[in-house]
Amino acid sequence: MINLDCINCDGRCCTSKKRKLYVVLMPHEIEKFKESSTELKTSEGILTVLKKSESGNCVFYDEKNSLCKAYKDRPFECRAYPLLIYYDSQEITFRLDKNVCPKTTECVDNDIEKTKKDWLNQKLSLDFIKAYSTID
Repeated sequence: MINLDCINCDGRCCTSKKRKLYVVLMPHEIEKFKESSTELKTSEGILTVLKKSESGNCVFYDEKNSLCKAYKDRPFECRAYPLLIYYDSQEITFRLDKNVCPKTTECVDNDIEKTKKDWLNQKLSLDFIKAYSTID
């Protein structure tokens, strides 16, 4: 996974400060997070995402302390962040979320390559990846 020092971060990936926030659960995580999740309909299908607080932030985001309450057991997408998977023009691609995460310049190539493999090792269906790709 990508190792970033998120200390002194303003929680952009956990909050709605920079974009609409959706933390997508991988198919194997749905049961584990069922009490904290809901469904999101996209133009390409339905995904299971973490619920949001009243302020629009991730349900696990501690707004007072700017920390994740589930950090040690957070979903895959959070552990892989800021690397995201997409389906573009007949192929699967990856992008760093440079518009939201100010620390993408600190990502190390070896970590990026390993995280790409972690994404692919989940053997996600193409339908899932297409639906995931339509969230932005």
